Amino acid sequence: LEGIQLGAWSEGTFYPIDGAVTDENGQVTLPISEVGRGIITARGTVPGTDWEGNPVDCPIMAPYCDLEISAESKIDNQKQEATNEVIGSTDLNEYRTAEQIQILSLMMKTQVAISMANSTDEIDGLVAGFKAQVAAIKTDAQYTAEETAAKIEAVEAAKIAGLKVTAGDKKATVSWTKNAKVTGYEISYTKAGGTEKTAKATSAATVKKTISKLAAAKYTFKVRGYLTIDGTTYYSKWSDEKTVTIPSSAAVKAAKITGVKAKAGSKKATISWTKNTKMDGYEISYKQKGASSSKTVKVTKQATVKKTISSLKAGKSYTFKVRGYKKIDGKTYYSKWSVTKTVTIKK
Repeated sequence: LEGIQLGAWSEGTFYPIDGAVTDENGQVTLPISEVGRGIITARGTVPGTDWEGNPVDCPIMAPYCDLEISAESKIDNQKQEATNEVIGSTDLNEYRTAEQIQILSLMMKTQVAISMANSTDEIDGLVAGFKAQVAAIKTDAQYTAEETAAKIEAVEAAKIAGLKVTAGDKKATVSWTKNAKVTGYEISYTKAGGTEKTAKATSAATVKKTISKLAAAKYTFKVRGYLTIDGTTYYSKWSDEKTVTIPSSAAVKAAKITGVKAKAGSKKATISWTKNTKMDGYEISYKQKGASSSKTVKVTKQATVKKTISSLKAGKSYTFKVRGYKKIDGKTYYSKWSVTKTVTIKK
């Protein structure tokens, strides 16, 4: 029966023993530590009915029995209690596999030592020693906390390296060297005189990001890594900065070379114009007045703003015009032609 209270019987009185109540299997361990002899009995209630068939709790009283606790049985009880305490004091699920094996080994050694103990003090010492050794073993949570702290420290000390920026048509492709300490990257880009904006690469394996819809202007780029743990984000140091000028094919095609001048020389002409920073270089078209076809000369440097064209026919008039060009994403775009200038070549 479950829930039956055990107690001592003395001079016609029942004295309940604290904690001595039967479990669901009708069993109980008596917390008796004193050496000596006593009478043990039990009392409780069981379901029943009265004379009219109504359900009632019926009191019961078990027959008593003599119980004698010897010194040997007392230490045996303590050994059992100590063994149970050793086994039940540690939740192995809180530890990693290697630590579980270590604790199980300690348990086995302690249980053997308890079984061979000769005194209660020795047993108490073995239990206390076991608990102290287990307390020195790190739990999974402690390891995780230490590992997390180390990861955060490593990320915050890191700096993204290998930053490269390739300018495209109103866009820029940013690349960097992979960093194994982070879970993603943040790219910062700021237009000259403008407000900083950011974009994210959410995979640690991603080492390239194209930023689109940029203006034709100078932009400064930098990258940092980040690590997110339990909803909190930790950042590395920023990479070194890279500044590039973003081109625009539309801006190139809308531009027009200005300041064009033509000066005649002996069988030659010198053409000059105003530098245009949107261009990679320039193209000069010229032809003899009245001719059906023209010739072109290329200037491959943006900073060059003068070109002498030789082997021209003396006494003949030539027309000259200039346009700029820029290569974007592998394709060449041209500006509008400048106004035409005409000169007569000297002898």
